[in-house]
Amino acid sequence: MSAMRPQFQSPDFELQKAIYDRLKAHSAMATWKDSIFDEVPEDQGCPYIKTGFSSTDDFGARDISGSDHTQWIEIFCDNKFKSGKKECKDIVKAILLAMTDTTLGYISPTGFRVILQRIDGMRILEEEGEDSISYHGIIELNYLIQPN
Repeated sequence: MSAMRPQFQSPDFELQKAIYDRLKAHSAMATWKDSIFDEVPEDQGCPYIKTGFSSTDDFGARDISGSDHTQWIEIFCDNKFKSGKKECKDIVKAILLAMTDTTLGYISPTGFRVILQRIDGMRILEEEGEDSISYHGIIELNYLIQPN
């Protein structure tokens, strides 16, 4: 008789917390560490960074359990001083340094083991508002994760 497949577990919260903690602690993010949020305060000005969209898909098989997880980190900058695009690119660069720092190893969500970590993409969008232009950066991270 074959073994039953382990129950699927989602690392959503644990992964988001590990990413947030890495961003807050990494030296590349020192300039913006007080502007990193899971939930952005209503009166928060730019620039700010937030953990954004996430999705999880099951990648398990008969005898293993795991998930393929996508997490966005979003950056919002205004163009008040005509430097919004540069500021957004500087923040993207700092986030990429923080998320790929090999001295810190893989992101480690509590109770889970990361078996693959990669950057799936990044983009900076120009958004026209009523009285100005703003910039919206998106970094898309991907993780293959198994429960411990």
